[in-house]
Amino acid sequence: MGIEAVDAMADHADELARSEPSSARAVGAARDAVTAAQALAADGVPGGRLRLARSLWRLTAANSGNPQTAQEYALRWWTVCRSLLERPDPAEDQNRVVARIAYWLGVVVPVLMTTHRTAEAAEVMERVAEAADRATGPHGEHASARLEIFLFTATADDFAQAVIAGRRAEIADDLDQMIHRATRTVAVFERHAADGVFEASELAQVLRIISRLVTVAGDLRLAAHLLDRAEAVSAAIAHHGPAFRAHADGIRRERDGLTTHVPRPRG
Repeated sequence: MGIEAVDAMADHADELARSEPSSARAVGAARDAVTAAQALAADGVPGGRLRLARSLWRLTAANSGNPQTAQEYALRWWTVCRSLLERPDPAEDQNRVVARIAYWLGVVVPVLMTTHRTAEAAEVMERVAEAADRATGPHGEHASARLEIFLFTATADDFAQAVIAGRRAEIADDLDQMIHRATRTVAVFERHAADGVFEASELAQVLRIISRLVTVAGDLRLAAHLLDRAEAVSAAIAHHGPAFRAHADGIRRERDGLTTHVPRPRG
């Protein structure tokens, strides 16, 4: 089977993941895509390993309702991705490869954490962060920005807990610095938002996370503005499938929570 046919199978698996996530058809298509890509990688076809990594990521996501099975695919995914980081494929732009791996972390790391494979999750994050530091150009910038999402998500929760505990003064400077850093990162996602539906969803999510940081800082007007932007982006892609609709609904509900303080813009 040639590369074009393998790519078509992977695209089909992606389409089913959008339209009917975790269905038997979606899982089956993802499994078939892995089998086809594995044959390419085993034969040493240039680009075969990257295609195998993509299909293993999709199969991991398709099995998200079955954590132990998803974990097995996540670990296989990491074996392939680690080889791509250690032995770059001459047929691929390594900066782009690192950016794609960084995107796939959004599925793989939660699976590893849920199944208590914390050591593996830490290794994955560390190795990909090192690769992102070496990457250059727009793809390298995108890879680093994707890793920042993990930081912003964790620190938003930490800062909120600190404020609840009455330690606002202690974290004020760190919070301001994190918001400034996050604002710069948004610009990276804005430059890539037109690349595809997944990239647009990333922009909506990072705007949502930054709104939480800003809410902790007490600037509800700015937090609402960020959520208005996130809501507009997510609403525009909600028709792509249940996961995108759920994301848009979650952002809308989060914005609803601020309407008593900051009414929605008219029109």
